[in-house]
Amino acid sequence: MLYEKYAQAWDTKNVDMLESLCHPDFEMVMHSSAPLYLNQSISHV
Repeated sequence: MLYEKYAQAWDTKNVDMLESLCHPDFEMVMHSSAPLYLNQSISHV
C-alpha cells in the first residue's frame, strides 16, 4: 500500500504526496537496474 502511493506520487510528479510519505520512522531502500560506472571507467573528453 505504501509503495503504491509512492509510485503514484512519483509517476504523477506529485511533490506534496511524496513529502507526505516521508517520515523519520520509514526507511527506504532503492535499487537501480542501470549499470554501475566507477570514476576510473568514465573517460573524460
